[in-house]
Order: sequence, then C-alpha cells, then structure tokens
Amino acid sequence: MTVLYRFFSFCVAASMMTTAAAEEMLKSNKAKVLVAELHGVNSEILGTLDISFDGSNDMDMIINYNIQGAPKNCRNCIVSIHQNSACSDLGRHYFEGKEIHNPWKQHRNIIATDDNGNGNSRDADSTKPLRIGGGNGINIENNNEHVVAIYEENAGKYVRSRNRHTVIACGVLHELHSQQKIFANL
Repeated sequence: MTVLYRFFSFCVAASMMTTAAAEEMLKSNKAKVLVAELHGVNSEILGTLDISFDGSNDMDMIINYNIQGAPKNCRNCIVSIHQNSACSDLGRHYFEGKEIHNPWKQHRNIIATDDNGNGNSRDADSTKPLRIGGGNGINIENNNEHVVAIYEENAGKYVRSRNRHTVIACGVLHELHSQQKIFANL
C-alpha cells in the first residue's frame, strides 16, 4: 500500500508542475530533485514544492513552489525542512552543524503569495526561486522523506499556536527520479 501511495503521490506532484519545469529538472538521469505535495491545515492540497540539488558538492538547494489558496498577501512566509517524516509531528529544523548555521532561521527563505493566496516561483511576475548555498548540509538521499513546512511569519517573529509555529502548508519530500518523466505530461 505504501509503494502504491508513493507512486500516486509522485504522479500528482509531477502533474501539478509545469511540463517545462519538470522537463528541465529531469533532463538527465543525474537529476537530483525532491518533490512534496503541500497540504493546508484542513488537509486540502495547496500545491507543490520542489528542491533541486546542485553545485560542486550537490548540496546547494534551489527551492521552487506553486501554491494556491494559501494565506493572502503572505510576504514573509518561511520554508524549512524538519527532522521528522509526518506533518503531525515536524520535529526540529533539519540541518547539519551548529545552531548558528541553521539555514532555516535565515530570513532569505521567504515564499510570497498574492492577494488571492497564490504563489509560483516559476511565474514571470513572482519572486525568484529560493537559493540556499550549501543547503542544510545534508545530501538529497538523507533529505528524502523528511517534512517540508511553510510558516506564516508576523513582524519578524514566528506566530505561535500552542507553543508551535503556525504552519500554513506541509508535505513530505520524495525523490523524483528520471523514470517518472512520463508523468510530467499528465
């Protein structure tokens, strides 16, 4: 059942990406991409987020997203990968090294939405993809099946609810392989 669910999740995630974007990410068998289907607080599908790994050490991250129905005019929404593999229990930020080097606490990891709650980093009128040099210090294989979350931020501080950050979208990262190229055209 788990294999079937993962297979279906990849089909859905790939179909939500633009064909050109999926083709670009999967040009070669060496593509190193993680994809997450993002769900909102009521389990509704909000879109997808993908992370490609490149650079001389395959650690640099480029984060793209396509979301609809998120909070309106979110200009300070933050993205981060967490230790756990379930949205019900995120765990701590997932990174290698000292807390001072935590890439998920940097204010450069911002996702923006318009006045309809839509955002797309590949759209000509949107923000550019997020680039994190050195990523979280962890390779693609070890980031696979970890949770990625998007938080709403208020006045420079995370909004907290029951001692937790307010999560507006969450999903589990799965490696997208070149064999799944066919699903980009669904």
